[in-house]
Amino acid sequence: MPSQTFHNLPEAKKERILTAALNEFSVHPLKEARVSAIIAEAEISRGAFYKYFENLEDLYIYFYDYAKVDAHQLIFDVLQENNGDLFLALKDYFRQILTCYSREIYADYYRMMLLHESDFQKTPKVEEIEANSSLEIQKRFFQLIDTKQLKLENGREYQEFIVFLTTIMHDLIKDHLMEQQPIAKTTAQFEQRMHWLAYGIRTVV
Repeated sequence: MPSQTFHNLPEAKKERILTAALNEFSVHPLKEARVSAIIAEAEISRGAFYKYFENLEDLYIYFYDYAKVDAHQLIFDVLQENNGDLFLALKDYFRQILTCYSREIYADYYRMMLLHESDFQKTPKVEEIEANSSLEIQKRFFQLIDTKQLKLENGREYQEFIVFLTTIMHDLIKDHLMEQQPIAKTTAQFEQRMHWLAYGIRTVV
């Protein structure tokens, strides 16, 4: 995470650095990004950069946290608003998160993230952050779901189902960004998949 020296900078200078980071990370994955490009655009010295950040990965993770949607808080909110109804909540959640990912200023950045996310997720810092937060997030999530509506028998099945849902959403968002689809089309695709899950596709004989 950035040093206190970075946090003490004037807002205009911090914004200049973050804009330079956005421009670099929107066209290059972490392993190809260059400190030299960022400091040139931000008009800071290399020495100053390393006073603010430990290394390029440090800035990359900070920018990811800065730009990302708080997906976990969003799902908690929509579950509460829909009284724990998972499928109603997911419709609201997907529509809102898709709109956030489609913001023009970050669209290229998110596309680059999705193309190279495996490289990012394997870094030691990211693994540590995710491990520390994962269990608490899962616990809160399962507390908010109305389990009486679901034919799942134990915690393992719940976890596998959530992974399945997450994969569906991830793949649709990736296709949406890569193919630059209209939000309405991607939302309709998601709602169709949720309808299949909720009601099945086999006709009653």
